[in-house]
Amino acid sequence: MINVSIFINRSFSMKSKLIILISSLWIISCEGTDEIFVSSSESFEPGSCESRVVSRGLYYEQDNNQFLWAGEDSTTHFNITNWSLNVCNLKKGLGREAFHSPHSPDYELLSKTDTHYPDDAQAVIVNFENTVKVFPLTVMTRYETVNEVIDGEPIAIVYCFLAELATVYKRNYCGETLTFAVSGYTYRDADNFDGKESFILWDRNSESLWWPIKDLSVAGAYQGQTMIKYNFGKWGLADFAKIRRIYPSALVLVTEQPLKESGTIKPLDGCS
Repeated sequence: MINVSIFINRSFSMKSKLIILISSLWIISCEGTDEIFVSSSESFEPGSCESRVVSRGLYYEQDNNQFLWAGEDSTTHFNITNWSLNVCNLKKGLGREAFHSPHSPDYELLSKTDTHYPDDAQAVIVNFENTVKVFPLTVMTRYETVNEVIDGEPIAIVYCFLAELATVYKRNYCGETLTFAVSGYTYRDADNFDGKESFILWDRNSESLWWPIKDLSVAGAYQGQTMIKYNFGKWGLADFAKIRRIYPSALVLVTEQPLKESGTIKPLDGCS
């Protein structure tokens, strides 16, 4: 198996660029939700990067544990005690599920999308046993993570616009099938991936945090577990001209995905 990620070519049409630009502006507009609460923690020096994260309401300490805000319900906050990242490098803080990450997604026939996507619009394509499924990058910008099952094997199609990164991961870890979603946080480390900013994922089962730039779980029950990429021979990146020519009967991810019950089961103990 070849473990690779695909870095996106920016040769989109003007229409595709406009769609992504609008989506990006929507993401930026959500940053107003950063001011959630102020922690009572006094463990940081005034003016330090840690204290700024605290003052924005993104980080707090309680009962010798460290947490990241993840929604107004305090029971949803991420436990990052002894995690492997640095809170100083965090951005956003939109709350988990700010982006709906579909599972069991809906599709439509490629023949019905002729007016939706120009020939140079790009998509992740995944080869299923009896068909090819297409995940347009403009649609993936809305969801960033889509949970699927290919020929009986659970996978996650992941697209990070900020890092121009498209990847397909397996979802089975330590005997459990995980459902991935976007945590609401982005992270930037000057020593990794040329300092590009990227999102942090979480799984709805154990509530662990995962950083695709390092293909690694960075907090929670699965901390230290490597994210496993799906067989590259079964997926790749293509433009719609090629998709229409080679896969005329393909199924394309529907733009508006309905909310479905995620089937969350927690907590999991992670890997022993």
